[in-house]
Amino acid sequence: MFFGYNHGNVSGNMPNDSESRISTPRVHRHRLRAAARGTTRVEVSIPLSDAPLLRSLARTLREDDREASRLRQLLETEVVRAPAATGADLVEFLLASPLREMELEVERDRSFGRPVDFE
Repeated sequence: MFFGYNHGNVSGNMPNDSESRISTPRVHRHRLRAAARGTTRVEVSIPLSDAPLLRSLARTLREDDREASRLRQLLETEVVRAPAATGADLVEFLLASPLREMELEVERDRSFGRPVDFE
């Protein structure tokens, strides 16, 4: 024990830390029902002035009607960006590279780097 210092449990440093994150039975049942309906909870940080707009969008998207479909289509064309490249995309790119047929010898630099003065 160190005197003059606060001590206690640090998140992630407790032996049974995962047990403390278990939700109450009520919350657990609610999440199970939501998953069965195919819904999920999403938390985002947005400017306060945009909160009513985002609530309205969420309310519309929860409905499974023509208006929700139109909104989804509009959002997908105007807002959604292309997904990040996957490892398979990278492999495909490299295989299509003009360097594919070349015999390259790449060697790792095993030097210790340069001395650094920390003072």
